[in-house]
Amino acid sequence: MGFIDGPEEVMDLERHLLSEMFEGLNKIYGESIRVRSGEYLPDMLKTPTWEFSECLERLYKAFGCKDLAEDLDPQAERQLCDLALKDFGTPSVFVVGFPLASRPFYTHARGSNGAAQSFDLLFRGIEITTGGQRLHTRESLEQALKAKGMDPAAFSGHLRMFDLGMPRHGGLAIGLERLTAQVLGLSNVREATMYPRDRNRVEP
Repeated sequence: MGFIDGPEEVMDLERHLLSEMFEGLNKIYGESIRVRSGEYLPDMLKTPTWEFSECLERLYKAFGCKDLAEDLDPQAERQLCDLALKDFGTPSVFVVGFPLASRPFYTHARGSNGAAQSFDLLFRGIEITTGGQRLHTRESLEQALKAKGMDPAAFSGHLRMFDLGMPRHGGLAIGLERLTAQVLGLSNVREATMYPRDRNRVEP
């Protein structure tokens, strides 16, 4: 998305996108989904947005968790979805403001406290989306590369595009296999993948 003011616009787009998708799935395949997963798909418009720091506070208050700093582990993702279900009636939550140091070099800063304009969408206990706002000037990208210990010259082809001008922009990427697995209540994402790959399987 171009010409955005922040990741909230990207999150709002995804809220409405998934809400419309889930409404259609419930209407056509709702009973089959309920039999497989135990319930109909929720109203994603109810999905709250919590800052990463707020998530850590909620996890500590509800579960005594105090060993997370840079990211969320699988248990924390499940627990946050449980908290969202209890408080908002939907097993999903947008987490925004992850530590900038743990995000890719092109991620835009969120204020001046070391947070990133980056978000994850957690749904039924697992991350299904990563997105956010990206840097849009060559100067800021070069500074970010140097801060990560990388040589901007190695990214000359990418950086050259920004000489022509670039609007403030962002986007998201949905893990469709993960989303399918959570929609159907599958026990493993490999069940939602036509040709799954892992350490023990590379063919077919």
